[in-house]
Amino acid sequence: MSIRGRLPLTLAFSCIPLAAQTLTFSKHIAPLILSHCAACHRPGEAAPFSLLTYSDVRKHGTQIVQVTGQRYMPPWMPEPGHGDFAGSLRLSDQQIGILANWVRQGMPEGDPADLPPAPRFTEGWQLGTPDLIVHMSQVYHLTAIPRDVFRNFVMPVNLKETKYVRAFELRPGNKKVVHHANVIIDRSRLLRRHDGEDGQPGFSGMDVITEVTGEFDPDSHFLFWKPGSPAQQEPGGHALEARSRFGPDRKSASSALGQA
Repeated sequence: MSIRGRLPLTLAFSCIPLAAQTLTFSKHIAPLILSHCAACHRPGEAAPFSLLTYSDVRKHGTQIVQVTGQRYMPPWMPEPGHGDFAGSLRLSDQQIGILANWVRQGMPEGDPADLPPAPRFTEGWQLGTPDLIVHMSQVYHLTAIPRDVFRNFVMPVNLKETKYVRAFELRPGNKKVVHHANVIIDRSRLLRRHDGEDGQPGFSGMDVITEVTGEFDPDSHFLFWKPGSPAQQEPGGHALEARSRFGPDRKSASSALGQA
């Protein structure tokens, strides 16, 4: 006589923590670098070196671990826990750990077949030919000094009728020396009187106040730009003032701003 019964079936799954796995550039690191760093770290952009290839990243591996661990890079100022922002470049703690563990494991390359598709970057104006381009009247020459320079440039718009701005982009002539820029509207039409007072385009100063109220007009703020900032479309007789900060540079340089 045979007795048929049901026996309990137990399945065991073995899970290996990501930190314990062999991490490779092609499979684990390249997606992080290309999505968070490559916009600036490529030829012709503001960053001092490229991070598009395994050789590039391996050369700077230790430095990458240091600056990401300090959250110095990629640059993202908002503190976590106070809302979610579109286009955030912040790395998660897990992603920072992956970078550190990969360097600790000797930075293996892995199978090139695992690489993600190469990113495509738009050269020139990111949203196509603008309807209006505003230029600086002269090129600004930055002398070789080991400190930051804050400079304000006045760019008349010369519109004769009301226009609604759908998108805005700023393009510095020398991306390697412009740290960031704020664009404001000179509603008082008085700031332009300081333009060129010292023989150079624009005028010096970080905290610009209006001569009418004696304080900064928050409603005049139009755009904040930094290297890597994408051009974004926004819902739908002034002059624009570009308040620019130039990073310390021990070589002389020149730059002009174009806005659209």
